[in-house]
This record gives sequence, structure tokens and C-alpha cells, in this order.
Amino acid sequence: MTDVETTPIHYKWEQHPLGWVDITTNLLWFNVEPKQYNYDDAIKLFSTSNKRLPTKQEWQIAEQHGIRNKFDDFKDAWFWSSSPYGADFAWVFRYGGIGFDIRDDFDSVRCVCSLHEVQFNKELEELMK
Repeated sequence: MTDVETTPIHYKWEQHPLGWVDITTNLLWFNVEPKQYNYDDAIKLFSTSNKRLPTKQEWQIAEQHGIRNKFDDFKDAWFWSSSPYGADFAWVFRYGGIGFDIRDDFDSVRCVCSLHEVQFNKELEELMK
């Protein structure tokens, strides 16, 4: 059985081998990727239903739900969102909140996936056998 933790405002998170699950949104937040990427490469590499960049809104909700209490790597990193900000920038989640960064910069990546999507894809794979 896995641990289920509650943040101070009673949002529940469940530890997962790949990261943490926000029980309220049913999003799995992966551990940070081992290398940094510019925005365009991050979008290309992490754009599947099983592993994608979170939107600005998903980052904002995760912040309200206490994601900073689940991962220790927020102090020194900026994380891409999938949400562009004009032609040359994209929204990032960083220590101190949400901001934006130039798309050519190399920032960290923390992907998400819906656990509903993962379950659906497993069931689809079984049907295809």
C-alpha cells in the first residue's frame, strides 16, 4: 500500500514510484527529468498522453494543492509549462511562483499524465493483443 498525505489545506497526494499523484485532479506529477531542455525541444519530446508538459493552469492548481511540499527540487529550478506566452516566451513554474522565460533558455521539465489516460491506454493495449 502507498502512502497518502494531506497538505495543510486538506488536498490529498499519493506517492507513486514515478512521482506524486494529486488525488483531486488525478494527475501524476513525475519526478524531474534528468536534463534540461529549451521550450521547443521539451514540447517535442514530451507531448504524449502518457507524458506531457503541464499547462500553466495545472501548475497553478498544483501550487494551490501543495506540490512544493512533495518535491525537494523547486528552490533551484525553473520548470516549463506547455503554455506559450507570446511568440518568444513560455510560462514557467519557479521558486516564488509562476513567471515566464524565453523559449531558447534551458529549463527543467516535470511532466504530468492523467491516470485515466494511463488506464485507458493499458486497456487498449490489452484489446489489441
